[in-house]
Amino acid sequence: MSLSLKDGVYAVRTQIGELQEYLWSDDQIIFDLNHAARKMCSAAGDLTKFQNITLGLTAAGAQEAPLDLEVDKVKACKYFSGQLFPLEPHDWKSLQAGASTGSIPRWYYLKTSTRDMTPQSTATSDIVDIPIGPNAPLGDIYRTVVGVWPIPPQPAVVHVWYSYIHRWMEDPGDPCAVPDQFLYGWAAATIARCYRIQKAYGEADVFQAQHEAETEKYRIYAASQRQQDKSARYGTVIEPWRQSASSSVIFVDPMPMGP
Repeated sequence: MSLSLKDGVYAVRTQIGELQEYLWSDDQIIFDLNHAARKMCSAAGDLTKFQNITLGLTAAGAQEAPLDLEVDKVKACKYFSGQLFPLEPHDWKSLQAGASTGSIPRWYYLKTSTRDMTPQSTATSDIVDIPIGPNAPLGDIYRTVVGVWPIPPQPAVVHVWYSYIHRWMEDPGDPCAVPDQFLYGWAAATIARCYRIQKAYGEADVFQAQHEAETEKYRIYAASQRQQDKSARYGTVIEPWRQSASSSVIFVDPMPMGP
């Protein structure tokens, strides 16, 4: 059974000794619980979603496209051309250089909190500035842009898996993605804020420390299930075959060679 918003509210109110709203409002507790859930899930990177990104819908070429608004961290990026090619992350400042020769991409890069795309033109290799959605219903907003290199020779689709920002909880039955065993770590941040409002700084520090410790445990828990790019302490080894994906077929002679 997963946690819900009412579980967090109950855990907070039983600790502060106020089951009925009096000194601390429900609105304040719900607001703090939402931000605590977002912080913990972002640290763990356990919320996973999939998106197909179409590159090449503009005259500038097939290098960049904006991601969904709710993206927190990109977990994996793959390109399909007869087979799936896993793309490795790289710094965008290093990849956007040189001639934009068309080829199967090997790397992807991210530009965070931007209002425009700046791909290289397939015609001139120069940078082209393309504003993101100035006429969109939400107006001129910040987005995360994904790009690939080398640039595909024609419009292409890139598969992106990412962790997303925890959905805002309002109703008592709204689900919380934090696992059951971390309930009190989730509630501890809000309890700490309640005590801080009361100027009980000693108690506030105790619960804030509990929240930080449980957030770290949650991060390690998620990393052990391969929800993060790296394990809790040590990096992971990239398989050699991922460095140069190929559709080649190797034939092995079943007959042993003579002496």
